[in-house]
Amino acid sequence: MQKKLWDFDIDCSDVTVGVMDSGIQTNHEDLIDNIWVNTREIVGDGIDNDGNGYIDDIYGWNCGDSNGDVSYVSNHGVHVAGIVSAVTDNSKGVASVARNAKIASIKIFNSSGKSTLSYIIEGINYAKKNDINIINCSFGGAGWGSTSVSIVKSAIEAVPDIFFAIAAGNIATSTPQADNDKVAVYPSQLTKDLDNVISVANTTSSDELSSTSHYGATSVDIAAPGTVIYSTIPTSSYGTMSGTSMATPMVASAVAVMRAVNPNISAKKIKETYPDKNIWCYTGYEFERDIMGYMYDKWPYTKELMSYIDVLVDGPFIESLKNLNLVFRGSENQRLIKLPETLSSGRICLWEKEI
Repeated sequence: MQKKLWDFDIDCSDVTVGVMDSGIQTNHEDLIDNIWVNTREIVGDGIDNDGNGYIDDIYGWNCGDSNGDVSYVSNHGVHVAGIVSAVTDNSKGVASVARNAKIASIKIFNSSGKSTLSYIIEGINYAKKNDINIINCSFGGAGWGSTSVSIVKSAIEAVPDIFFAIAAGNIATSTPQADNDKVAVYPSQLTKDLDNVISVANTTSSDELSSTSHYGATSVDIAAPGTVIYSTIPTSSYGTMSGTSMATPMVASAVAVMRAVNPNISAKKIKETYPDKNIWCYTGYEFERDIMGYMYDKWPYTKELMSYIDVLVDGPFIESLKNLNLVFRGSENQRLIKLPETLSSGRICLWEKEI
């Protein structure tokens, strides 16, 4: 029997995940032992002891109010933090994928619960100065202007060693279009341009794409459990939440394990280092006509890309053929193609859900 990730008991204590969110409860009973502590700083003396430009940043930084108060302004950040790294084997609450990974709070909401682009940029700069390996971004939205996109892209591009797990978005009144290829959602859309960004969709307990989750053939990379997730909430309590906000820290926690094993691992190397990890690709193109009939020979990098893919979803989404009962596809014309088997045999091999 193939071993599961937890069977290896990988210690992630040298990996720090920045939770860029609404703040956390640092003394939560199921978080306290995994909270990142800036040991170079002296609590409450009003001095920047470590010379990093931030005074009394003991557990992270409040980018909205420019101080070390990272206490929560909503349950959201506390819930996300528990998914990233709730303490394992303490007979309390829940446990995370990454055992002992440290959580640094990068609070991008001020005391009034407001957030701005400048807070996000400040948070990225803080992570860079404090050797934070991964940043979880359970936020985003449509309607970003080109200037805002350029500023955030430049900030993330400047820190290639930091891995950003970013929520793909949820269907809402403000974002009714679920296909991010049609209506861009930022900052997750930056996965199309940057190797250190991964965009995350939300799956259900049945391992199917949530009906509320955004998706995108070229703008969403991976899906993870994010529906009715039980995790930490104030004050030292627990509750369920749903959305890509919950799926994203699942991925961030998994990446923490990868970074614990190989601190220098990049997004491109994940498949090569973990060959048993399935990679799915939503294309929007017809396999025989568009991909094999045109792209495969015209563009050399198509062959390389296909070598990383296990299952390819072909065909465009067609509204008139929409069927919510389908697994991992939206309309009846789309197929789930097992790519390695198809390429080696010369015939279409379809993936079927394992029962």
